[in-house]
Order: sequence, then C-alpha cells, then structure tokens
Amino acid sequence: MLLSEILGKRVVVINTADELGCIIGAYVHKNTFARTHLILENNRHIKLEDVFSYGEIITVLEHEEESIPLDDYYKITSLQEVILVSGERLGKVKDITLSGKKKDNVLVADKGSIKLKSLVSVSTNLIIANPTYRALKQRIKEPDTQILAISGTSVQNSNLSNETTFLPISPAPSYDFLIGKKVNSEVSDINRSFVLMAGTIITEKIISNAIRAGKLTDLVNKSK
Repeated sequence: MLLSEILGKRVVVINTADELGCIIGAYVHKNTFARTHLILENNRHIKLEDVFSYGEIITVLEHEEESIPLDDYYKITSLQEVILVSGERLGKVKDITLSGKKKDNVLVADKGSIKLKSLVSVSTNLIIANPTYRALKQRIKEPDTQILAISGTSVQNSNLSNETTFLPISPAPSYDFLIGKKVNSEVSDINRSFVLMAGTIITEKIISNAIRAGKLTDLVNKSK
C-alpha cells in the first residue's frame, strides 16, 4: 500500500458511524522504519491494524484515541518539504513506499526519493535527510563568491561605508585545525570591535567571529 493511494480519503468507524476525518500522513517508527499509524486531520490518528477496509472510504471497526510516544516516531505528511543536509531541496512529500525489508522503505518527494533510514529530523513543516549516512560535523565554510573587505572602517547595522572594496577569495572548507590552539599575540581589527588577547583558546565561535571581522589570516598566523 502506498501513502498516495489513501491520502485525502475519509475514515469512518463502522460500529458508531462516526467520521474521524481525512488522511494526511503516517507515523513511521524511528528504529524499525515501519509505518504504524495513519495521521488524520485535527491531530487524530488510527492504528493500521484497526483498519477494516481500504475503499473509497476507509473503515475501521472501532476507534479509541491513544497517545503516541512522539520521541519514537517520525510524523510524515504531504505538507512537509524535504531538505538534504547539503542544502538541496527535494520538494514536498509525495509518497511513502514499502518493501519487504522495512529498512529499505522509501520516502518520495517532488524531485527525488530517499530511504527512510536517512532521516535526521522531522518538524511540522520540514524533513531533514542525510542520504550519505556520514556523521554530521560542524563546518565553517566561506561561500565561493566575492566578499566585502573593509579598509579603515567597521560595519555597523549592515551599513557599509564608502571605503569598502571588493576582493575575491577562495573558499576554505574547514578551519577545524585551529580549534583548541592558543593565540600567541593580540588579534584585533582597526576599531577593536573584534579583539582576542594572547593566550585565548580558539573555539568555533571565535573562528566564525574572526571570519566576519576579516581577521582569519591573522588568527592563523598568530596561533600555535
């Protein structure tokens, strides 16, 4: 059964003739990647094992609302957008396919598909996935574009002075090698809005601030 085959269908309880709402998605277990519940409108849901028939209207024999341990499940709906950790957008969720091996279950979006086991996090509007399965690590990467080099002035409230010039730089993928090193001598910009004293231990935040202040080269040359 594909999620697309039942999206938008009404769910009715046979024994009471109550209409529970329309299907908008499914809960998927984070460890087994099995689809266990169907999500309805108004934050309601039904267990797959309670479904009696899948016709033009989906019927269940009876219904008793139960709480779901949300820490153990991904909530997948057609309203979410899929984004890869690389920043690539795959578009909205279109389907969830099921195969014989639950860990091969696939989520289909507008521009491609990913295995459910590649999911990193899920919110109301977004799904983040890591198809490479590589461990995530904080990276500081400068864009491969021109940046502003400030000479003799500082930038305040994003208002640039007339003394700004444009210099092309080559992107650096990571400055992790600086983390944990000590600053040998003071590093500061001309207005001392960015100042590092000798003996300061370099952290990721310090590297980020040095990049913004245009003092990354000084930080590299004055650290050990």
